[in-house]
Amino acid sequence: MCKYSVIIPHRNTPNLLRRQIESIPIRNDLEVLVIDDNSTTVTSGEWRQFQHDYPHVRLHLTTSGKGAGYARNVGLSHAVGQWVVFADADDFFYPHAFNYLDRFSDSKLDVVYFVCDNKNGTTMEPCADRLPNIRRFIKERNIDRLRYNSHVPWGKMIRRSMIEENHLRFDEVEVSNDVMFSMRVGFHVKNADVIEEPLYCCTDNPGSLYFYRTVNRAKIRLDVIKKANDFLCDNGLNDFRLTYTRAAHINIRLLLRNNPIECIRYLWKIRYRDDHGRYLKEVYSSMKGELYSYLDSHLDSKTKSVLRSIKHYSYRR
Repeated sequence: MCKYSVIIPHRNTPNLLRRQIESIPIRNDLEVLVIDDNSTTVTSGEWRQFQHDYPHVRLHLTTSGKGAGYARNVGLSHAVGQWVVFADADDFFYPHAFNYLDRFSDSKLDVVYFVCDNKNGTTMEPCADRLPNIRRFIKERNIDRLRYNSHVPWGKMIRRSMIEENHLRFDEVEVSNDVMFSMRVGFHVKNADVIEEPLYCCTDNPGSLYFYRTVNRAKIRLDVIKKANDFLCDNGLNDFRLTYTRAAHINIRLLLRNNPIECIRYLWKIRYRDDHGRYLKEVYSSMKGELYSYLDSHLDSKTKSVLRSIKHYSYRR
């Protein structure tokens, strides 16, 4: 019987993919599925060599180029393991990882959350923790926070039957495809546990989606926050909402620099469904410094003088 299905989306990083594959033990009860998302820098000859070097890996070459969410969905459609573990091609597991997971493989749990380290992808020097709150929630055994605030696909082992019974799949968008999947997984979890030991290392690579930001990607990320918050609101889980100050300030700043007026309009479009006051406070807190700076550098001296007089008048009143 297959216990684990490790699903790895890949695009144009074959050397890093090899490192990831070699960090996963070769076992009869573990399958590795690599879903290539239409790589443009890997030749057919290189793929033949890859399959020769790793005959235990189930390689699926797709030509759609729809992103990591699509690739993970393809992986889910082929997975047969009792448990699903997601991994990124440019990351890797620590040698002891599956020994720890084995302790829970025969349990009745739905999800097991575990700690992930963060290192520089080139030097392997430790980096600032990308997800410090997740590490803290695991240490505190705060399962509810993990259910709704652990949005990355890695860092958890999920019972596959729960995924299939609830028809859970990733959003097929360019970025943040994992947020709603992880949140819906958390919503359906009945029993969960944690492993405080780091089992996985995510690496910081300048070319990754996490670091390469565009206006369009910023909008997608903010749209996903809106979608997630509406989901939580609809299910009476307002305490777990994502704030626009913590989760989105980088994207707000990018939109603001691109077009301040359009930024404000867009942020209003994705406001909280039932609490505009809280939303406006969060957005203002996040963007006030950038907004003031923009106004100061773009307005003429006469307009600035008028604004200062209005501000002074409002204070006097």
